[in-house]
Amino acid sequence: MCVWPVIKPILLKLGGSLLEWSELPQALDQLISRIDEPLALLVGGGKMADCLRDWHHRHRSTEESSHWRAIQVLDLTCDMVRDLNPRFLKWANIHSPWSANPIRKMVWVVQPLKYLESTAIAGSDIFLPRNWSSTSDSIALKLASDWNCSRLLLLKSCDLPHGDWDDCARTGHIDPAFPLLLQSLETAPEIEWINLRNFAPPITNS
Repeated sequence: MCVWPVIKPILLKLGGSLLEWSELPQALDQLISRIDEPLALLVGGGKMADCLRDWHHRHRSTEESSHWRAIQVLDLTCDMVRDLNPRFLKWANIHSPWSANPIRKMVWVVQPLKYLESTAIAGSDIFLPRNWSSTSDSIALKLASDWNCSRLLLLKSCDLPHGDWDDCARTGHIDPAFPLLLQSLETAPEIEWINLRNFAPPITNS
């Protein structure tokens, strides 16, 4: 009988603003090299999502149609980041990548469209509204919870602001749905905020 070892996968959420940073490949590789657990990476929409938001306001498209276009943008930015490193592998399935291969250390770059379509069909996205109040931060939190990740690392362009997650939502550092989704989770991952532009200290594995 084959017994799989207990694993504690980690989900990385790469902020879209970091897509404009020329040192992103080196900083991301440095961070990942210090983590031993299986990894999945979700990428924000950056300026492409901002363009969709502007289109929504200018042409009055519906909130839900804009939401799904933004999800398609996340598929695109994830594919872009996958090209940064030959060790990055694309993952576009509903279930977690380590459910199929729980031993090998890999870096899976997640295209979330199929997963989010499945949560919408199942009605399990109550705290993930299909509008601009839920963006890639909340999607990452939902993924990390559903995929039993031990940690969610939010890779940002700034230091963690003072206050709680509600304060961060009020100041626009995370999306408004994030605190409500976090409160709804029976078992939430440990959440860490990392200013990747100033990344220096190692991540210690517990």
